[in-house]
Amino acid sequence: MTNQLFTMHTLDWVIVVVYILAVLSIGGYFARRVKNQGEFFVASKKLPWFICSLAFMTVLISAQDIVNYSQTGYDAGFCAYLMYIDDMGWAILFLAIGLPIYFLSGIYSVPEYMERRFDKKTRVVSSVAMLLFMLAMMSFNAYAIGVMLNQMFGIDVFWGMMVITVITAIYTTAGGIMSVMITDTLQAVLIFVGGGFILFKGMDYAGGFSKMLEYTPVNNRSCFTSLFDPNYPMLGMFFGGSFAITAAWYFAHQGNIQKILAARTLNQARVVTLVFMGILMPVGVLFTGTPGVIMRSIVEQGKHAPLEQSAQAFLALVGIIASPGILGLIIAFVLSAMMSTGSTYINSAVTIWVNDVWMQIFPNKSDRYYLRVSRISSVVIAIGIPIIYAQYFMKFDSLMTAFYSITSAVMPGMVLAVLCGIITRRIHSNTVTLMIVASIVGCMFAVFMPDQFLAPFTFGTYGTPGASWYNSLAALVWAVVAGVIGQIIWHKQEKPDSAYYGMVFFAQSNEKLSQMYWEAIRRGKKGYIELSTDEIKKIAES
Repeated sequence: MTNQLFTMHTLDWVIVVVYILAVLSIGGYFARRVKNQGEFFVASKKLPWFICSLAFMTVLISAQDIVNYSQTGYDAGFCAYLMYIDDMGWAILFLAIGLPIYFLSGIYSVPEYMERRFDKKTRVVSSVAMLLFMLAMMSFNAYAIGVMLNQMFGIDVFWGMMVITVITAIYTTAGGIMSVMITDTLQAVLIFVGGGFILFKGMDYAGGFSKMLEYTPVNNRSCFTSLFDPNYPMLGMFFGGSFAITAAWYFAHQGNIQKILAARTLNQARVVTLVFMGILMPVGVLFTGTPGVIMRSIVEQGKHAPLEQSAQAFLALVGIIASPGILGLIIAFVLSAMMSTGSTYINSAVTIWVNDVWMQIFPNKSDRYYLRVSRISSVVIAIGIPIIYAQYFMKFDSLMTAFYSITSAVMPGMVLAVLCGIITRRIHSNTVTLMIVASIVGCMFAVFMPDQFLAPFTFGTYGTPGASWYNSLAALVWAVVAGVIGQIIWHKQEKPDSAYYGMVFFAQSNEKLSQMYWEAIRRGKKGYIELSTDEIKKIAES
C-alpha cells in the first residue's frame, strides 16, 4: 500500500462511471446477438475497415505500454520509440505473404493454420506457445494497471488488478469479439483525446517542444542506445522486442490477427493493416514514451524534484496537469488502454483454448455448446491466470524488463515456424514442432535457471537490469539449433506439392488463392481451409 497521490472529485467519478457503464452496456447489447463461435471469435467478417483499424490500434496502447515506455522515456529518452521503428518491414512482409493466406483460408487461429500446413502435433505445440504468450501479455497488462492504481490512489495492487479485470471479463465474455471491437472503437477515441491532452498540456508545461528537447539529456536524444547498455542494451532490445515481439505482432499475435480477420474483404483487411502501420501507430506511439521524455525535461529544468522511481514518470506528469474533470478523463484514458488490450488478450486466449484445444478433444458439438464453453473459459482465464503471473512479475524493479523477460521469449520458435511454413515447402512438420518446443524450453530455462541458461547469451551484461532482454535470444538460439538439426534428420519434402496449395504462399498464384476462397464461400464454407485437398487441387491446377 502506498500513500494516495490523487484525489477524485465528483466530476471525475461521473466521467469514469459513465465510461464503465458504456462499456458494460455494449457487452450486454452484443451478448444477445452472438449466436455461434464464428461471431464470438472473428465477428463472421462483418466489420468495416475503420472499426478494425481503431481496434487494432488499441492493442498497441495498453496500460503496460503507458507505464513501461514512459519509464523508458524518462530513463533513456527517445529509445522508447525503438520497438516501433522496424514495424514497417514486418508489416510489408505480412501484407505480401501472410495476410492473403490467413484471410482467404478462413482460419480462426494461427494453430489452426499450423495443423493444416503441417499436422496435429504442430497444432498442439503451437497452441501451447500461443497460450503462454497471450496469457502472459494479458496478465502483465492487468498487473500494470494494478501497479498504476496503487501508485495513484493507494489501492492494493491485487485488488486493483482484479476489479478492472472482472469488468473487462464481463463485457468480453458477453459479446465476444464483436463487443471487443466496438468497445475498442470507443476506447480508441478516449485514447486519442486523453493521450493528446496529456501531451499538449505536458509539452506546454515544459515550455514547448524546443525547450523540452533542449533540456533532454544529450544521451537521451537518440532512438538508439549502445549495444551492451546495462539497462537498455541495443542488441538485447533487438532480439527481445524488434525480432520476437514485432514479428509476432503480425504473423503470430492472435489478438491482432483476429481483428484483421474481422474485416469484410481481403482488400479491407489490407487497408486495416496499412492504416494502422502508416497512421495510427505513429500517432499512438507518441502517447506511450513521450510522457516520460517530457517529465525528464521538466525535472532537468528544475520545475519538479527528481523522481525516486522512474516508473512513476507518467503519474508524475499527470499530477502536474490534473485538475477536477481532467483527472477523470485521464483515468478513463488509462482504463480504456488497459481494458481494450485486456479484452483482446482474453478473447484471443479463449479462441486458442476453445478452437485449438477443446474442440479437438470434444469435436462435433453444437454452436450453442461451443459458445457456452467459450464464455465459461473467458471468465476462468480472465480472473484466474493473472494471479499466477503476477507473482513472477513482482520480482522485477523495472516493468519493462519484467514484460520482455517472458512475453517475447516464448515466441522466436513460433515466429520461425510460421514464416517457414508460409514461405517454403521444404520444412518438415517434425522440424517446426522441435523448433517451437526448443524455444519454449530455452525460455523456461533462461527464466528459472538464469545462471546456467541466460548468462551465456548476455554478452557480459548478466547481473544488470538489461540482461532479461536476452531471454528471447536464448530462446531463438535454441529454436535455430533445433531447426538445423531437424532439417538434417528430416530433409526430404514431407508431402506432395498439391498438399501445399493454399498453405504455402509460393505454391500457387494469388489469383488461385482468391478462386479457392470464393468457391468455398459459394459452398457455404468459412474459407478454403474447409475444402478437401482434392477440391483445392482441382482449382489450383485448372
